[in-house]
Amino acid sequence: MAEVGERNAGNVMTAIKAAAALSWAAVAGISAAGLLVLVHVAAASFVAPPRLGSVAAISVVVLVLAWHLRVDTPLMRRQTTAAMTAVVIVCNDLTAPLHQTVAVVGVGLLASLVIFRRFRWANLYWFISRLLAAAILVAVFQHALATGIIWPVALLAGWLAFFLTAIAVESAFTTSSRRRSTFRNGIDWPPALGMLAINLLLCLAGQHTAQQFQRDGVQAFFLVFAAVLALAVTGWLRNRDLRRRLTGLVDASLELPWSSDGLDKTLLTAASASVRANQVILRPEAPADMEIGVRMRHWDDGNNYLVAFRNGGAQFTEEDEQVLDALAHVGSIMVRHNELVHELRLQADTDALTGLGNRRTLWRRLAEINTGRGPGEAIAVVYLDLDEFKSVNDQHGHDVGDLLLTATAQRIRSEIRQADVAARIGGDEFVVVLRDVGTEHDARAAAERIAAAIARPLTARGNTLQVQASIGLAYSGRPAKDIEELLRNADARMYGNKRLQQRLRESERAGSGSETILAVAVERGIRRHRLRVALQPIIALDLDAIVGFETLARYEDEELGNIPPDQLVAEANRLGLLNELTIQVIDGAAAAMARVSGITDLRSISVNVELGQLTSGSTVVDRLRRMRAEGPELNVIIELTENSLDTMTEECRIMLAQLRSEGFKIAVDDFGSGYSSMNSLTEFAFDIVKVDRALVSGHDGNARNIVVSHLIAMFTALKADVVIEGIETAEAVEWLAGCPNLNAQGFYFGRPMWPDELIARLETSGKAARPASAWDAHPVMVD
Repeated sequence: MAEVGERNAGNVMTAIKAAAALSWAAVAGISAAGLLVLVHVAAASFVAPPRLGSVAAISVVVLVLAWHLRVDTPLMRRQTTAAMTAVVIVCNDLTAPLHQTVAVVGVGLLASLVIFRRFRWANLYWFISRLLAAAILVAVFQHALATGIIWPVALLAGWLAFFLTAIAVESAFTTSSRRRSTFRNGIDWPPALGMLAINLLLCLAGQHTAQQFQRDGVQAFFLVFAAVLALAVTGWLRNRDLRRRLTGLVDASLELPWSSDGLDKTLLTAASASVRANQVILRPEAPADMEIGVRMRHWDDGNNYLVAFRNGGAQFTEEDEQVLDALAHVGSIMVRHNELVHELRLQADTDALTGLGNRRTLWRRLAEINTGRGPGEAIAVVYLDLDEFKSVNDQHGHDVGDLLLTATAQRIRSEIRQADVAARIGGDEFVVVLRDVGTEHDARAAAERIAAAIARPLTARGNTLQVQASIGLAYSGRPAKDIEELLRNADARMYGNKRLQQRLRESERAGSGSETILAVAVERGIRRHRLRVALQPIIALDLDAIVGFETLARYEDEELGNIPPDQLVAEANRLGLLNELTIQVIDGAAAAMARVSGITDLRSISVNVELGQLTSGSTVVDRLRRMRAEGPELNVIIELTENSLDTMTEECRIMLAQLRSEGFKIAVDDFGSGYSSMNSLTEFAFDIVKVDRALVSGHDGNARNIVVSHLIAMFTALKADVVIEGIETAEAVEWLAGCPNLNAQGFYFGRPMWPDELIARLETSGKAARPASAWDAHPVMVD
């Protein structure tokens, strides 16, 4: 196969060389014949000078104008003045001596070269070839008349000989000199033949005029008429083409700047209109025969060809190629412009080291996600901070630190979905926005997966590194009014976890062993009954007084310090100690309420219980029942988190019904933090709904009043009380004041307090919603 290919290639090269040799021979022959014609004309003109009349003078002027204006047929576009030359020759006296007409043509062409300073050797060649063609036309005509052929047929024979000579000269010269051929894009035959037919008719009319009227004035008038007509028609055609091309360029320019989406459409539409092509396309292949095209920069692979072609192989002109070239150039500029704009925007929105978004991108994308999500779509903001990153820079250098940051970014990308957002907002701080995460448990699981991926060992510059990431998570079940609050909450929780991790590492370095220090601390606290309870007051707004309390678990380890409640509960659950933790909270609540009952008539106490703990034979259920038995006057409220309602089983539903029948009240806590609460609330009876702070936070009081009013109306119809959580300011109390039968809870009325502090408040201020006491300004417990 290779031998066949080489043989075919050799044959093609041989054919090309043969064609070039024949072309050089033809050019040499034509040149020699043309020189002989020049010598003959010069000699004959010396013996018998040509007659210079008005026809000859006008012929010279017409040839000069034709050369200047490039008045050509499509067959000879821009390369010759053959059409007007034929008319000039015929309108002169063809029966006169040969040198008479040839001399007129020669003077006209020579005058064009002199006037327009076209002294290139190629133009000299055209000059000689045109003289030869003119001599052939006259010689064939005179020879045909001498043989008795009537003059129209004789003129047709001479006319054909003239144009065949012009075509042969064109082909031979362009092939031998490797110049751009007039016919490189094919011939638009219908217009070409039409123009040649018009030229032939003009020649026949001119010869008829010369035969019928032997006066120079009539012949001169006809020549002027023919020249003006030809110039007018050709000028009109050229102006039409010029307007078409300019229109395409202007329309394309008016649509600047082109976007990446509209570039191809704008470019192809403008190119098609400008070059009058049947189809213009962008493709990777170069233009073939009968097509025109130009290379241009493109979006996908960097380079493409803008290619135009016409049905039937119709010819394009050089002006068409120039317009196509200009449009491709403008298109390439716009591609580069948009790439630069995209690159600059990317640089402005991207962290240069990791390729993640920066703080600016995070704010914009978080705002878009928050406002664009549906009512049931929950999001989570995960704040991540690398622990002891500074020591990596100090010990191994900043280049290793940069590699660690880059690897961290890659690991974060690998653990999130395409719809999620990741950003680096500080030296070793990252933020991830998780979309459509379902429950808060799902969000926390995703955050832990990211942290686990970051903690995998990494080899950089020969060093094996393993760093941990402290995480903080803020969950949002519905569009938030203040995205800054989401970031603040995630940041605060991250720093709380970071402080805990620092204490854990310090304990490990102090020789505490390889066990999980947090697990040991939690287990130690529960097993040794070191948990404490804090109580936060619940206020009836219409009474402006305390009506009950919520019990909250707190634990401060002797080694780790204060352990956040969410970590305490999560770790206890993981260790299988959640029942023990809940029982200790119930015991603490019972003891605290025994003291409260001694100085006031307040009897309502809420206890947080996981739904899964309410099963038959559960120790938690047994302890709750014993609490009621020991204090029958107590109003014990069992609080269930909204997110836990997803795990509702038939056994839990039966147990809830039994507990309600025994006098317990059931409350749904954190209503509004999840998305499944409405469905779950219709599946069992409940007594109280505690509305999550996220549902009513913000600055639009009217909107909040509408939301709270409808909630109160809905839950009142369901015979349930409403407690609004997270009340921290006087303004929040003001916009709730108009809502009847409403309870509230938050830092504005009191932070969680130890039982001793609660007793002190009740003894000094009674049930007042907000006493002016010093302790409230310096609370010992933080929720």
